[in-house]
Amino acid sequence: MNNFYIVRHGESEKNFPVQIESCTMKSASKYPLTKKGKHDANREAKKYNNFFDIIITSPFLRAKQTAKSFFETSKSAEFIEDMKLKDLNVGIFDDKLLSDSDYYRNEELKNKPDKKFGGGENLYEVQERMMKVVKDANKKYQNKNILLVSHGTPIEVLSDSFQGKELSYWNKCFPHTKVIALTK
Repeated sequence: MNNFYIVRHGESEKNFPVQIESCTMKSASKYPLTKKGKHDANREAKKYNNFFDIIITSPFLRAKQTAKSFFETSKSAEFIEDMKLKDLNVGIFDDKLLSDSDYYRNEELKNKPDKKFGGGENLYEVQERMMKVVKDANKKYQNKNILLVSHGTPIEVLSDSFQGKELSYWNKCFPHTKVIALTK
């Protein structure tokens, strides 16, 4: 049985000083980690020196940069990019200010995990692709420490799935660069 760990990417220019939705490769390529994001990712990675056997990351720039900090401390780890770890597809809100979607986020989606965000994805679709990453890794690897590097909503969905919780938009916000063990 594999041990799975999750980490949300470090603070990026998408998150600070203004929050911007970014869910496509094109928009995500514009938002690297901030200086603080790089520092935090390096600091957290050093706590896991030579610990991870496999690092699977979203291909979005902010996640890849975070994953590379962990790879630097676990050079023998296998490094994999997987599009299934991408951020929530927010549809028409991609590359817009987070405040542009506040009403939609807080009123239209509340307790409706089957509703597509801005015409993009719903939480069940996110759950399906995130759980596929875990299932695929379990088929391919045995007794490995596997780090999944992703984004806030997908990590929340995966964590809730592991704990058998109902899916809900934004019950909590996972902190940037804090490694958390996934347990059932």
